[in-house]
Amino acid sequence: MKKSIKLTLEQARELLGKDETMDTLIRANFTEDELKPRVKRWEDLTNIDGWYVSTPSSIYEVDCLPDEDSKNIFKKKTQAEGVLAMAQLSQLMADINGDWVPDWEDDTNKYIIYQYEGKAYKDFSYYESYFLVFKTEEIRDQFYDDHIELINEFFKIYQ
Repeated sequence: MKKSIKLTLEQARELLGKDETMDTLIRANFTEDELKPRVKRWEDLTNIDGWYVSTPSSIYEVDCLPDEDSKNIFKKKTQAEGVLAMAQLSQLMADINGDWVPDWEDDTNKYIIYQYEGKAYKDFSYYESYFLVFKTEEIRDQFYDDHIELINEFFKIYQ
């Protein structure tokens, strides 16, 4: 007679290492990546590898232990490139928008640039906040035309 048992991933993690036969069954049904204990806090990571933006705005690869100096390391190079573009866009938006700051609690249109399926789009929103936001449609359209390459660089954060 053949019987089967069901284990959740958490149960499998708890049983792993307690019995050789059980370990064989668990490894036959779960991948090593699944069985790896999940880190619940950033401080508990055992290693940080990735990319960071240095003071002269250069991007460097790094592999180190987590500490106070490694909180600015992105896993992917495209993410580091994206935040470098984000910083530039924030300065350019402040220049073109002046003192205007969107009030997401009112129901007036704010003109936005957002990313969808890897492409930049222009639209408006009055209730959902976005990073690339402008006080008028004309300002948004001019910003889009002037800075589309930098905008696309920013959207690499999501890759």
